[in-house]
Amino acid sequence: MSIAEDVVNGEICQFCCGSPPATPKGYPFTCRSCQTDGDLKERPPKKNKRKIKCPICDRRIKHDGFQNHVKDKHPSFTEKINKAIIEVLKEN
Repeated sequence: MSIAEDVVNGEICQFCCGSPPATPKGYPFTCRSCQTDGDLKERPPKKNKRKIKCPICDRRIKHDGFQNHVKDKHPSFTEKINKAIIEVLKEN
């Protein structure tokens, strides 16, 4: 049998394709790990959780919050970078 047939026949969970029931239900089912109080879990989209090392203070910061970290913790560095960018743009 294929996975699709197993899901339709209730032999495996329709979301995680795991946790086979003790007896097949004959219709699609959801296992306990995919349920919360009878309702399906909300699965938020995955965010970028990669951490990078700040070149100024060597602290590890999530990629998504790196710009805020530099702006909040190293304002003088941010000003230097902005001035350098403006100078480069003026030259071009």
